[in-house]
Amino acid sequence: MVDLSNRRRLPTRERRELILSAALELFGRRGYEAVGMREVAAACEISAPGIYRHFPNKEALLVGLFDRLSDQLTAAARAATRIEDPLARLASLIDFHIHQVLSEPWLIPIYQREEGSLPAGERDRVREILRTYRAAWLEPLARLRPGLRAEHARTTVVCTFGMLNSNAYHRSTLPERALRDLLTELSWRTLGLSAPPSPSSPPPAHRT
Repeated sequence: MVDLSNRRRLPTRERRELILSAALELFGRRGYEAVGMREVAAACEISAPGIYRHFPNKEALLVGLFDRLSDQLTAAARAATRIEDPLARLASLIDFHIHQVLSEPWLIPIYQREEGSLPAGERDRVREILRTYRAAWLEPLARLRPGLRAEHARTTVVCTFGMLNSNAYHRSTLPERALRDLLTELSWRTLGLSAPPSPSSPPPAHRT
């Protein structure tokens, strides 16, 4: 649920994030078309006119949610490109994607249902960012599996996304740590790779 503590003292940026978080949950639970601006304002316990100081209409709220997703994907892809080791690069992207799915599960259903409600220019921009994010996975995968054909690699990455994103529709009863570990293991399997050893794991024994 949205944290409303100290909401009257929130600066503009934090209040905007509060509104987006409320919209994310309401759109996720009930659907974009079924939710009005007044309901989002009520969920934030701000006045109906107050919400319009941040977002002029509901479409702007939807764009704001996709802007936030775009910023997160872009930051993750950029951070990954600074990692030279391809296995470590993929590990960082897997960790990021799992965190996104588990921390904001409503965002994936909203994207899949409401992408068509975006203005055409915004829709094209989001799709281009998603292509860039996918490319951030494809580059290290190609280095680790050099014999994999381009379309096979692309399909492998898309299937990994699908496996992870499907958890947005499933409320697992596993403890969070166990769920993260399972999703990490399944990601490496889907990519056709062995997971790197964790920092606490002992080095593998050498055969003589």
